[in-house]
Amino acid sequence: MSAPSADQARLAVTLDDGRQVVRQVDNLPGFPGQAMSRTDIERKFRGNVGQRWPKERTDAVLQALWALDKIEDVRSLMSKLAA
Repeated sequence: MSAPSADQARLAVTLDDGRQVVRQVDNLPGFPGQAMSRTDIERKFRGNVGQRWPKERTDAVLQALWALDKIEDVRSLMSKLAA
């Protein structure tokens, strides 16, 4: 089986009994030609930090990231990201 192209994802798992299961997905959201919506991006971000950060912090970081092109000093964003 050849390597996946840039717009594919492949996962191969070897089970305890030696069998190998391989699955490939084409055109995932976020890949070239399949842009993620703002809602998708926020859902993914919240899913990654939701159990670690309070909602208020997550909201503040997302707000700062969406305004990144307007930030004159990134220290304010970095302080929101710091542990």
